[in-house]
Amino acid sequence: MPSTAKAPARTHEPPRTGRSSARGRFFFQYCFCFALLPNLPFWILGAKEGIGVAGWFSLDALVLGILSLYFKPVWVVGAFALDFLIDVADAIRISYNTTFTDVVLSFRYLRTAIARSELIGIGLLIFAVIAAIGVAWLRSRPKIAGAERRGATLLLLLLLATWTATARAHVAPVLLASSWRSPASDLARAWVREQMWAMLRGRAASLVLPSESAASAAALSMTDAGAHPDFVIVLVESWGEANEPELRNALLQPFLAREIALRYRVREGTVPFFGPTGAGILRELCGVRTAVFGTPMAAVAADFTQCLPMRLQRQGFSTLAVDSAASFWPGGRNWYSQFGVQRVMGFNDLRTLGLATVVAGPFRGVDDAQVAAQLPEILAAARQPAFLYFLTVNAHLPVHFPLPSDSTANCSIAAVTRQSQQACGWFKIESRTLASIAQAASAPNMPKSVMVVVGDHEPPFADSARRAFSQDAVPYVLLVPR
Repeated sequence: MPSTAKAPARTHEPPRTGRSSARGRFFFQYCFCFALLPNLPFWILGAKEGIGVAGWFSLDALVLGILSLYFKPVWVVGAFALDFLIDVADAIRISYNTTFTDVVLSFRYLRTAIARSELIGIGLLIFAVIAAIGVAWLRSRPKIAGAERRGATLLLLLLLATWTATARAHVAPVLLASSWRSPASDLARAWVREQMWAMLRGRAASLVLPSESAASAAALSMTDAGAHPDFVIVLVESWGEANEPELRNALLQPFLAREIALRYRVREGTVPFFGPTGAGILRELCGVRTAVFGTPMAAVAADFTQCLPMRLQRQGFSTLAVDSAASFWPGGRNWYSQFGVQRVMGFNDLRTLGLATVVAGPFRGVDDAQVAAQLPEILAAARQPAFLYFLTVNAHLPVHFPLPSDSTANCSIAAVTRQSQQACGWFKIESRTLASIAQAASAPNMPKSVMVVVGDHEPPFADSARRAFSQDAVPYVLLVPR
């Protein structure tokens, strides 16, 4: 008798088109959540604010996307928030040729160095970005399990490993080599290279080497200026040596005026620079540079008794620094005292003179043009002979708009200022500041002084505008009384 038992029912596999659709949806969600969203703020603000970023895509975020398949979303979002903050610090480090250590140590000065409205705006923006991306991840992240999850993990790891290995190869095209970044990896390398743990505990030190400086050239001219002249150094923020002669000459033009020529012998030149503003301060006040490029400024160990202010103090000079961002430097205002500066006029001191605040760049600062106009009176009030060091701040990048209403220089002067809004803004601020310094030098009440005006480093534009300036030298102009 034939069997009447039914054969087991066959399991129907999902249609291939259905599996393909699910895979496509997975990779779309993965790319949207972990390749697009974490990088979008840097793509937008990098171009708008002139912030430098190490690569187009964050490898860390892509790895977190894989981990999100295995861990609770709240842990992944928390790890992303931490990595995003490291990414911001890394962008600051790259933009200003500085170190992770100096960036970390500078956080304690943010409240005094940056305008309150600017600081609140930055904080709210970072919080909003992290929150928006976190919510998007929680709602839109890919969700798979089992064999599909294992297969996707292996495929993604293989793709990421191949991509980064190819990008790091010496023969990789520039576009591919700059296509990725890893803030966590940068921080880990800096932790070792910069001796961050020892540095944060105050136990690290870095040696220095002698450096050519504009101040040393000015010091040699002191004997040519007659008996007991004052000595003035102005370190101009982001005044770089322009490759285009028209731009270079336009910035120097105020020092070629008839009033200057009648009163001073004028000499122009260039000196090498070795890093951000802190390195420029060490170069001009102490004639040194760090032995290893990229060394944290806070780790510098030198014989500061040989710095120019200390030497002049031993010769009977009163020594003074004028710097509206003075509290920002390693050790705060005490950093200057190590070099032999007896008095520092910072933000609050300058504001008591009735001078206006300018937030043309990221740092809160007093109007450089107004400070320059006060130099003759500040020198006259000092015990003679006097040494005065003045650091400008308004041209610090990225430039914020609108600019002061009297920043009216014509940006058609050179290709870089025509093509870049940031370069145009920088040129207007720099022209205004240099013109005010020249006016102060020729003012009737200016005491007899040897005066050197020098750039600290090239303007660190995040785009191609940076290539319009020398990457190893900055200009100076020396004024020696007749």
